[in-house]
Amino acid sequence: MLLHPTPPRSTLDPSLANVPVELYREIVSQLNPRADKTALRSLCLVSQSLRGEAERWMYGTCKVSKAREVALLCDVIAREPRIAALVGELIICTPNVPRVELDEVGVRAVISGPFDPIPDTCTDEDFLTPAGALVYWRTLARALRSLPNLQNLTIAGDRALSLAWILAGTTFKLRKFCGYMAFDAFLSSFLYEQSNSLADLELLTDGSWTGETILGLHRVSTMRVCLLDLDMAAHLIKGRPVTHLQVTTASLHDAEVAEIAREWRGSTGPVRAFTVDFGDDDVSPNTLRLIGEAFPQLRLLGNVPIDLEYLDEFCEALKQVPNLRTLLINNREPHPLIKPEYMFAIAERIRSSHPTLRTIGFVHWRKIAADAVVKFAFASDDAPPDTVPEAVCYRFAPYTATAGRWEYHGAVDPDELWVAAGNGLDD
Repeated sequence: MLLHPTPPRSTLDPSLANVPVELYREIVSQLNPRADKTALRSLCLVSQSLRGEAERWMYGTCKVSKAREVALLCDVIAREPRIAALVGELIICTPNVPRVELDEVGVRAVISGPFDPIPDTCTDEDFLTPAGALVYWRTLARALRSLPNLQNLTIAGDRALSLAWILAGTTFKLRKFCGYMAFDAFLSSFLYEQSNSLADLELLTDGSWTGETILGLHRVSTMRVCLLDLDMAAHLIKGRPVTHLQVTTASLHDAEVAEIAREWRGSTGPVRAFTVDFGDDDVSPNTLRLIGEAFPQLRLLGNVPIDLEYLDEFCEALKQVPNLRTLLINNREPHPLIKPEYMFAIAERIRSSHPTLRTIGFVHWRKIAADAVVKFAFASDDAPPDTVPEAVCYRFAPYTATAGRWEYHGAVDPDELWVAAGNGLDD
């Protein structure tokens, strides 16, 4: 259950008014915003200052993955401006709620219509009917319109989702947006309005776009593009200072990756990270050459499959990407799996032929709980149910000894490596 947004004033203890805010902040930071809701609610009843810190901790980053949780949270946000002002990051994943298509007239009618509270007794199933789905998306749309300080927004769900109308009328200025929506007039207008502040775009869309719809993204600096259309990729990057590229919508064949490398030479910024899920093909020397030519300052490359029978040839071809610091190896089916006992030796062999490398990771699928809230909006189409990617990493520490040391580092989120590429943390 969500925290009560406004505890009765009679329960607040005025004797605690002079306790330093830093102490309150330290107290609430020991709690888990999702797991310790009862404790946080109790803290809200102690004093005004402690309530403020508890609510800030509770609502600063909101991650919800059930339709009921989303509806209740959005209901609080839409009705309580004080709570809405605290939300800086919102991550929503509701894969089962039916979509509701509306035009501009329909959006105005829905947003301005009657707004009944969402009852605490509601269930996920209540939002699976057409009427329930409309209530769900209307509540979400109104909540988004009520968030003045939102900086990071993720809306993930069914890959048939097409609900950009819920973004109409929002006033926040995002730094990061992750979403899967058709490129319609609503999404085009939204991205144009966000273009001056947006720095990180993760977008999975279909082919319903034109070159004009994406001209406004002139200041996007890091872009994770989930592709269904390679022509769209060329339009997205051309003339823009894009530094990070990620293709996660499906496994691509070697020739398609080579085409991406050719098309994406149009970036005006030095591309630091390039991640793509290769298909059944092994990466060819020609593709590595094209990647090296297209992205001469590339620091991270993934997720590259390796055939151990041709490891020497791969190491030789990898030299055509001269400035690499991080290499992510695709250790997921349908590619032949590399056993853990061989990983260290393989990492050493690759590092010996490519001295600029600092990190080599073997990417596999890690099982997670079915109801876990994933950190990122999308996974590959090839991902097994209830899994997230994880990289078993080996790192070379050049300054730990005269000749440096190559050692096991542990399991790492590949996305953290991707984000760190080129910012000095990958040396």
